[in-house]
Amino acid sequence: MHELSVANQIVERALEVAKEKKAKKIKSIELAVGELSLLGEEQLKFWVKEILKSKEIGKDVQIKVNSVKAKIKCKKCGYEGNLKPANQDHFQPVFFCPDCGESDIQIEGGRDCVIKKVQVQI
Repeated sequence: MHELSVANQIVERALEVAKEKKAKKIKSIELAVGELSLLGEEQLKFWVKEILKSKEIGKDVQIKVNSVKAKIKCKKCGYEGNLKPANQDHFQPVFFCPDCGESDIQIEGGRDCVIKKVQVQI
């Protein structure tokens, strides 16, 4: 149900934008979801639509989700780029540098869920 709480926040912000713009309708919401956010993209889309369909302003909203790859920096060899998961355990993933194999890495990106655009009809 992690997606439900995030969906509620997305809907709240989209409704704020619609109110600020004095919009009649929320047409679409575009999101950027990091692969390390632990959010299921389909579940997130489902909950945003489910919450908004009860409100006239958002009942026909379109949701677009863009996946954002995780970016890392290896503290040993200096590699910067995409990470390579070594263990797909949802609760305690382990990641290694794809160049040197070390696990002493810093996550630089791919953890966020960001609203990129809210398109409204005025």
